[in-house]
Amino acid sequence: MFYIKKNIILKTYGAAKYMNQAAYITAILITVICILATVGCKDDTDKHDTDNNTSDKVTLLSDSPIQTVNEPADAYSSLAAAYGLTETDQTNFHLFGMISDPSVVYDNERYRMWFSAVKNIDLDGQVPPDKGDYNADEDQLNIQGIAYAESSDGLHWSDPKNMTTNVDLVLEPEEGAWDKYGMETCTVVKQPDTDIWYLYYAGKTSVEYNGVTYRYFSGIGCATSSDGNTWTKRESPVITSEYQWEKPYYTSTWYQDLYTANNGDLHEAGGLMEPTVIYDTNDKIFKMWYGAMGESTERDGTTWDVRMCYAESEDGISWRKHPDYIFQRGTSGEWDHAWASHYNVIQGPNEEYHLFYAGQNSEETVYAIGHASSKDGLSWKRTPGNPILENTSGSWYEKMVGGPSAVLIDDTFHLWFFGSKLDNFSFVYFGYGTTEAGLTNME
Repeated sequence: MFYIKKNIILKTYGAAKYMNQAAYITAILITVICILATVGCKDDTDKHDTDNNTSDKVTLLSDSPIQTVNEPADAYSSLAAAYGLTETDQTNFHLFGMISDPSVVYDNERYRMWFSAVKNIDLDGQVPPDKGDYNADEDQLNIQGIAYAESSDGLHWSDPKNMTTNVDLVLEPEEGAWDKYGMETCTVVKQPDTDIWYLYYAGKTSVEYNGVTYRYFSGIGCATSSDGNTWTKRESPVITSEYQWEKPYYTSTWYQDLYTANNGDLHEAGGLMEPTVIYDTNDKIFKMWYGAMGESTERDGTTWDVRMCYAESEDGISWRKHPDYIFQRGTSGEWDHAWASHYNVIQGPNEEYHLFYAGQNSEETVYAIGHASSKDGLSWKRTPGNPILENTSGSWYEKMVGGPSAVLIDDTFHLWFFGSKLDNFSFVYFGYGTTEAGLTNME
């Protein structure tokens, strides 16, 4: 601390002014040595304290996932029996569990959340429309889009569940559109000068290659709204694949072999995904970080990798890309060595940037959530002691933790995330906690 150094100098000078010149010089040299020793000890202490800073870890505000404020429907009991749901599951925020990727903002003394969800439509023999995923065995159309909910406390939410179609969507693909196979992992931001809301999302399309139809994330789409409820979607993506690490890999030999080995079960082949956007009121520009799932030769052999990229825009529509990716998975042996994705970036109290993301060390380990910080949004420093949130045995997030979304309130990050008792997305919960990750160790 500065005041400690200052006291050392004053005390040394007070004793030295009665000495001869040689002794005075000696005292000054001793003072310098003391200051350097103090700085060195302080740095070591800070590093040690940071490595064990428990405030970086996420503290859950409830042992249960977030809950619904809706009155349970009469049909819930029979559905619960059919799904094998527990009492906790029946009051889960979304009963059917086909949800993921929350995006939360705090607006006018309420929490607002947009998230990925799947709507199911029984076709009863009708011709399937040119969108979504058609399940011929059940004659059902599954449409992935964006749903919406609100909360006054962050724990109890309105639920857009629909007893017929599973969920009501506020934004979904249109027939024949570039994103007709699905919309997911959205981020929502309001331009404060115009009060216009911007929603960015990953859109899925398809391509024919060697007689096989492959689906991939072809770009980042955008929709605008005056209230955050009714949206107008742009007809084409605002960001598309350009660099090699952004391009899908359906043409790769290794993917073709994997596709064959899995009997055609692999139908998604990378691309652009998971945008996270803020509006910088000082620079007067939109800033976007997004994921690029493309080819990689940095692993053993040629395969895929996920990397975080960056772009800027004055109007939220026309974007300038940074010429290189700026963040990727950790090095060998680290908790996020297999991949790092599900990005969420927000600004801190001193206009620094904070990245919350999901990672995994191998296919055998469970997703976890980590944190990194940056002064410019381009160069990132991982928080010592990562991950800040891991799975807990026997909990509702025992097998999966991911999709972080953070809001800064009173110098504390409020964090929402998804979790599951299963190792897939067939039944997902949302959780809520707080953390001070990165707020105490910014250099």
